[in-house]
Parts: sequence; C-alpha cells; structure tokens
Amino acid sequence: PPYPEQVVSASGKVLMTKDDILVVNHDHDFYGMEIEENTYQELLAKKHPNGEALPTIDEYLKAIQSIISITMLLINS
Repeated sequence: PPYPEQVVSASGKVLMTKDDILVVNHDHDFYGMEIEENTYQELLAKKHPNGEALPTIDEYLKAIQSIISITMLLINS
C-alpha cells in the first residue's frame, strides 16, 4: 500500500500572541479571548475542558512527536 498501516495527522494554526509568543490553536479566538490581542500569560487564565493550557509551538511539537513521527511539516501563510 502507498501509506503506512496507521496514518495520524494533527493540525492547527500557529498564531502570535501580543507578547510575541507562538501558540497553536484552530481559531484566532481562545475561549472568548483573541489570541493576537492578549499576552500568553493572559491566555493561560483559560483552559481547554480537559484542563490543558493553550500550547506554545514548542510544546505542541514536543507533544505530537511523542505520539507520531513527523515526516512532513507544512507551513502556510
């Protein structure tokens, strides 16, 4: 087959906070807070329902690397 037995993908937008921290989220809004208009510290006040905070790009890449082998990283502007 052209693909491995198990194909896993992860996606999200890389956005910059007001204090120039790169974070990953699906939308520009994080639970009612515009990411680009708030500092990372301010955004940490909100959590996902599972208790996790908005991840920085470094945290996101480390987390998915522990689950999957990254063979392609597509960056769109």
